[in-house]
Amino acid sequence: MATPKPAAPPAPKPLVPETWFDVASQRSYIIGVGVVLQGIKLYEVLRHYIPQLQGSSLSWLLYKWSFVDIAYILSVPLLRIPWLTVPPYVRIRLILVAVLFNWLLMGNCKIPTSLLIPTSVRSMFDYQMSISEHRVRVQDVVQPGQHLSGQHTVRLSPVSTAELNPQGLRFCFAPSQRHISVPVLVNNTIPHNIKFSIESLEDASDIRYVTVDRHGLGNLALVQRYPSGMPEEEFGPEPPKCKALEANTEGQNPLQLEDTKGLVYIRVDRPGVVRLESILDSTDEEIRITRGGSVTIPQCPSVSFLVDSREPHAIPRCQGETFEGTLMVKGVPPLAVQYWREFDGKREDLYANGIDDDTKTSRGVQTIQVPVPLDLPRPGFYSYGLTSVTDSLGNTITAANLPSGTLDSFTVNVLSQPMAEWMGCSVDRPKSMAKGEEMRLFLRVSNGNVSDAPWDVQVQHTAPDGTVSERIHHVTAHDLRYQTLEYALPGDYTILSVKGKLCDGVVKGPEVCRILVWPEPSMTVKFEPIVDRNCNVETGFMAHVVFQGTPPFSLSYVVKKDGRVVDTRQIPNIQSTQYDLELQPSQGPGSYQYSLTEFGDNHYKKQQPSHQTGTVEQIVHTIADAQLVTPPQPIKLWSCSGKTVNVDLKLQGVAPWNVELQISSPRETNPLRISGITSKEHTVSVALPSDIDEYGGHFEIALVNIEDQKQCKRALNRPRIGVDVSRNKATARFTGVAAGTRDIQIIQGDSTKLPLRVTGDGPIRVRWENVNEGISQWTSVKGQNEDLDVRHAGQYRLLEVIDAHGCPGYCDEQVSTSITFINRPTARWPTSAGELDKYGNIVRKPICEGIPDHIELELSGSPLFTVSYKHEIEGNPSELPPVEVSSPLKSARIDLASYPSGKHIYTVEGLKDTNYGVRLSDLPKLHQQVLAKPSAFFKSDTRLPFCLHDSFVRRNGYPNAEILLKGQAPFDVKLSIRNSDSSSRKVKVIHVESNEWDVEFPDYVFDKIGPHQVRIESVTDASGCPEARSPHDLSTLFIDVAETAAILPMETRSDYCVGDTVQYQLEGTSPWIVTYDFNGRESRPTSKTAKFSRLAEKPGIFTVTSISHQNNLCVTNVDNVKAIIYDLPSAAVAPGRSAVESIREGDQAQIEFSFTGEPPFTFTYQRSEISKKGKNAKVLETHTITGHKEKTYRFSSALEGTWTVTFIADKYCRYPPIPPATVEVTTETI
Repeated sequence: MATPKPAAPPAPKPLVPETWFDVASQRSYIIGVGVVLQGIKLYEVLRHYIPQLQGSSLSWLLYKWSFVDIAYILSVPLLRIPWLTVPPYVRIRLILVAVLFNWLLMGNCKIPTSLLIPTSVRSMFDYQMSISEHRVRVQDVVQPGQHLSGQHTVRLSPVSTAELNPQGLRFCFAPSQRHISVPVLVNNTIPHNIKFSIESLEDASDIRYVTVDRHGLGNLALVQRYPSGMPEEEFGPEPPKCKALEANTEGQNPLQLEDTKGLVYIRVDRPGVVRLESILDSTDEEIRITRGGSVTIPQCPSVSFLVDSREPHAIPRCQGETFEGTLMVKGVPPLAVQYWREFDGKREDLYANGIDDDTKTSRGVQTIQVPVPLDLPRPGFYSYGLTSVTDSLGNTITAANLPSGTLDSFTVNVLSQPMAEWMGCSVDRPKSMAKGEEMRLFLRVSNGNVSDAPWDVQVQHTAPDGTVSERIHHVTAHDLRYQTLEYALPGDYTILSVKGKLCDGVVKGPEVCRILVWPEPSMTVKFEPIVDRNCNVETGFMAHVVFQGTPPFSLSYVVKKDGRVVDTRQIPNIQSTQYDLELQPSQGPGSYQYSLTEFGDNHYKKQQPSHQTGTVEQIVHTIADAQLVTPPQPIKLWSCSGKTVNVDLKLQGVAPWNVELQISSPRETNPLRISGITSKEHTVSVALPSDIDEYGGHFEIALVNIEDQKQCKRALNRPRIGVDVSRNKATARFTGVAAGTRDIQIIQGDSTKLPLRVTGDGPIRVRWENVNEGISQWTSVKGQNEDLDVRHAGQYRLLEVIDAHGCPGYCDEQVSTSITFINRPTARWPTSAGELDKYGNIVRKPICEGIPDHIELELSGSPLFTVSYKHEIEGNPSELPPVEVSSPLKSARIDLASYPSGKHIYTVEGLKDTNYGVRLSDLPKLHQQVLAKPSAFFKSDTRLPFCLHDSFVRRNGYPNAEILLKGQAPFDVKLSIRNSDSSSRKVKVIHVESNEWDVEFPDYVFDKIGPHQVRIESVTDASGCPEARSPHDLSTLFIDVAETAAILPMETRSDYCVGDTVQYQLEGTSPWIVTYDFNGRESRPTSKTAKFSRLAEKPGIFTVTSISHQNNLCVTNVDNVKAIIYDLPSAAVAPGRSAVESIREGDQAQIEFSFTGEPPFTFTYQRSEISKKGKNAKVLETHTITGHKEKTYRFSSALEGTWTVTFIADKYCRYPPIPPATVEVTTETI
C-alpha cells in the first residue's frame, strides 16, 4: 500500500493585506515601479551622452543604479506576492544580470555609441555648437521637409472580375441553421447589383432567382467587404490594407487578398444548387464571372443508432447470443459512416461506406437504415459510438455536431454463463458420516455476472438403493462464494441445472456428490487371572479385548474395592483391533471388581458393552512387594555433592523385610543387601562406585528381590534409578591481549575489553578486581569466551569462580597485563618564535609588507594533527571561522600573513590528533608587526602648462605638482626631469620630513617647447623596507611647454553650405580661446580640444581673427582664415503637395517640378509603385538631369506610379548633403 504524500504547506500570504490591494494589483504596482526605475536609469545615461543636458558622471551612475537594482531585487520577495517570490538562487542570477548590464552601459568599457543609442534617437539629441554660439540640431538647421516636397501619383483603372466560392468551401444546412453566407471574390470593382439562383436538389425545375442591389440588401444577401483601389470620394484618400479570409473549419490556409480584391457574401436560405447569374458595377457594366460559378448546398448529413431495447445505454446479453444494431443514416448518397467499438480498454475504428438506396433516383437527401451485425464473442462491456458521417459532397459531421436527441453511443453488457459444481466431493471421493448425523456439503457457483444474480441451482437426491427422490432441492446463491448445504440422508446428490436471472448456466464436474454411513463398532472381552508363581496367589486379571470398527479405538474401565470405586481410567488412541489390558489391585488385599464401562472408535463414541462380557470379580491376598521412588529425571551429582546418594523405598507385605539392590556402572556391578527394614517407607544411602566417584559418569540403582516375614521371596522388575555424576570444576583465566606482555593503551573516557576463557557448567560467575583500586565485582559468563569491559587504567586480577551449581572452581588469582591511557596532544611555540612580552604574548620580529614568513608549531601526540588558529589584525577583529592546518609530522607550518600592514595576532585555539581534540587556551598568542612598503606618487596626473623659459616653481592661480608619500617618515625621494625629445635628464634626491611635498626646482628652466616628463625614480623611508611600486600613470607627471598657439583649416575649400560643419585644427596646449567674426558679430569661445568646429546654421561670412592658449598667456593674430556659407537648394513637385490623378489606358498625365537656388541645377527624380500603407514602395525607374538652368521642369507620362524628386543640387550646395565620414564614438568612464 502506497504511503500518502504529506499535504503541501499553505502558501504564505502577501505582506500587504489583500483587503488593501488584491494580489493582481500589488503585482502590477511592483512591476510598474521596476519599469519606471529602468526608464529613469536610461534617461540619466542619455543625459551624460548629450552635452547640453549636463548629466552626471558614468562612475557615479554605475554605483547608484547598481545599488538601486540590487535593493529592488532583494526587497520584492519580502512582499510575498505570488509569482514574484523567487528562490534565492534566482535572485542572485538577477543581481548578476543587472550589474553586468549596468557595467556594459555605464562601466569603464568602450562600446560604440551606435550600439547604445539608435541613429533615430541620436539624431533627435544630436546638438552641435553653431557659429552663433548656440547649440542646435542639424535637422533643425537643414529642415529636410523644406527642400524636397510633393509627389504626383498616376493611377490606371483595371479589368473587373468575380468568382463564387474562391476556396471551394463545402456548405450544408444544419437542422437549426436558417441561412448560409457564400463568399464571392471581386477584383477591381464594387458590385452594385448581384443576381443569383437557387435550384432545388429534389426538383430541377424548381429554381428561385434572387436579385440584390447595393442599397437594398435584405435577408438574402449581404456585402461584407469591399476592395481597395476605388475613387477617393467613395473610399477616402487612403486605401485599405491587404485582408485575409480567416481559416475555415476544414483547416485550409487563409485567402490572402490583394489591394484590388474584396469579398462579397451572398446569403442563401434553403438547400440547392447556387449559381451566379450576373454582377453589375456602378456603371451597370457586367462583371466577368470566372470559373464554374456554382456551389451545391444540401442539408447536413446525420446518423443515429437504432437499438431495440428499453435500456439503450446498458443492453444486457448472454454469452453466445447474437445482437444486431441499426444505423439510421440521412444525407445525399452515397454516404459513409465511421464508428468505433471499445472492449477491454481497446478501441477499434469501424467503417460503413457506399451507403445508398438503389431504388430511389432523387439527387436530394435520403434516409437509409443500415443493419450492422455486432459480434459478441467474449463476456464484458462492448461500447459502440459514432465518429462521423460524410455525404457524397464531402460534408463531414462529427459526433459532437449531430442534432440533439441523437443516440450516438450505446453499451452491450455480455454476461458470462454461470457454472455450478461440488467442492471436495464426488463419486470417486465420497463423503462419509456417522449414523444419525448431518453432512455439510459445499456447492460453488462461479463465472457469473453480478447483474445476473441471484442464481438458482437444482439438486436431486438418489438413495443408496437407487430410489430417486421426486423432490427437487432449489439452492439460491446471491453471490459467487461457496454455498453450504446440510443433508442427513446417505446417497447421491446430483446438480441438475444452474440458472441466473437472465442467463442459463453450465454444470461442471463433479456434478454428483456421494454420502456414505459408517458402520457401528463392537467389542468382545476375555479375562485371564494373573498368578504370582513365587507365592502362588492371584494378583490381578489380563483382559484380552477384540474391537470391530474404525481405529483409533478408546476404552474406559472402573476398579471397585469392597463395593467402593477406587480407580477410573480411560485409554485413548488404541490403533490395533486387539488390545491386552492388565488389571491389578492398587490398594492392597481385598475384594475387587473390574468393569469395562465404555468403548468407541473413530466415528462412534461412548458405546456401552454388555454387563456379562465386561465385568469380573477377584479376591486379592497380601504379598511382599517393593519399589523405588523414581524421580522424573536422573539424579544429578556435582563436584561438591559428596560421595553418596540417597534413594527412597516403598515396601508392601508383612514386616520385617529384606531387600537386595544392584549398583551398576560401566566398569563394575555391586550388590547391596539391606535387612530388617520395619518401615514401609525407607531411605537407603548408596555409596558411589569408585570410578564414578573419581572421574564422574553415569550409574544405575535397581531392585533385585524382596523377602517378607512369611519368607515369601519375590524377584522384582521395577524401574531403575539413574544417577549422573559430574566431577568437573569451573575454571577462569585471561587470554589474548589480556594475558600478553605488552601494555594495552586506551583513550581516556573509552573502554577496552579483556578476553576471558572459562570452563564448566554455565552460567559461571567470576569475581575480579582492579589491583590498583582494590574494589572487586562479579561478572556472569554465559559462554566459554567472554570479555570484561573495563574503563580504568591499571592491572586486573581474577579472585574467584563459581559454576551454575554453586561449586567453586580454579582461577589461581591470575593478573592481567597493564592498561594505560594514551596521552593527550600538546602544542608549543618553538624557541625561535620570538620574545615573551610582559603580557604573556610571543612577539615575533617585524617583517616588511609582501615578505613571506612562517613558523613551525611543535606538536606531540598521535599524527595526523589538525591545528585551528585565528588570525586577526589589531583594531580590526575578524568574524571569519578559524583556519585549520593539517600535518602528518610532529610540527605544523603556520604561514604568517604579510599583507596588509599593521600588527597581526595569531591565536591557536584547538588541536586534534588521531585520538583527542583539545582546546589550547593556555598557549600564548603570537604578535607580529607587518611594516608597510614606502611609496610615492603624484596627487594628480593633470598635465601642467608652462611657457618657454619658465622656472619649475609654484605659480599662484595654476595647478602645481604635489607628491603624496606613504610609509614611515622621513623619506628620500629620487626624481628625474627630462624633455620627451631628449635622452638627457636631470636627477635630484630630495629629503622629505612629511607625507606630502610640493615639487619645486627653481634652478630648472624650460628651455625647449614640447612635453616634459617628471618621474619618481625611487623612494625610501625609515623602515628600510623595499619600495612599493606605484601605478605608472601616477609615478609620472607631464608638463606641456608651449611657445604660441595656431589654428589651421582641416579642409582646403572656403565655400560651405548651411548644415555643414566648419572645422579647424588647434595647435598648442588646451584650453584655447578662439576669436572670430560672423556677419559683423564677434565671439570668443573656449575650446578644450584640439579640434574646433562650428555648425553653419545660416548663410554668411565666417572669419577667425585671433587664437590664444595656456589660459590666454600668449595671443596670436590670424589672417586669411575665412569661410563663405551658402543656403541649400530645394525642389517641389506639383508644386509641393501630394497630387493623385486617375487616367484611362492610352491617356497621359502632365508632371511638373520647380526649383530654388543658384543655377545650374542637377536633380534626380524617380517613379515608384503606388505605396501601400506599412510597406515600402518599389522603385520602377530613376532619371538624373544635369546642367538645367531653368527653375521649372515639365514632362508627360502614361505610366502608373508615384513621381518624386530625390536629389537637388545648385551651383554651390546639394540636398541631401554628402554625409560626413563615419567616426566611431566611444564612451569611457572618467
